Amino acid sequence: DKTFPGKPEAPGIFVAKGDVRLTGNLTGYGILIVDGGLAKGAGTFQWEGLIIVLGDGNVDIRGTFDLYGALLVANTNGGATEVTVKGDGGVNYSSQALCRLRDLAPTSTVIAWQQVG
Repeated sequence: DKTFPGKPEAPGIFVAKGDVRLTGNLTGYGILIVDGGLAKGAGTFQWEGLIIVLGDGNVDIRGTFDLYGALLVANTNGGATEVTVKGDGGVNYSSQALCRLRDLAPTSTVIAWQQVG
């Protein structure tokens, strides 16, 4: 199993430029910003916090995926966003998980949210 440097008591901010493909068993806490596509294949991925996917706005999650917090996907290149989540688990909006991030982004406020799927 791999763990991002963030921990429940000390979440982090992680930025990836370009496409990201997650494999294996991963656990993370905090804010994950991907400037490209995000894909997850085999293994288990657990994240508590916020995942932001920019650029082409493509997310393809398969296998076991548990997100507690929020997922924001935006195509900043002028096209349509594409989000595919198949398998076990899913995206679970959690205001508690987002509140734990307020020290990382103290001026952010949730003004709206939408459940898809």
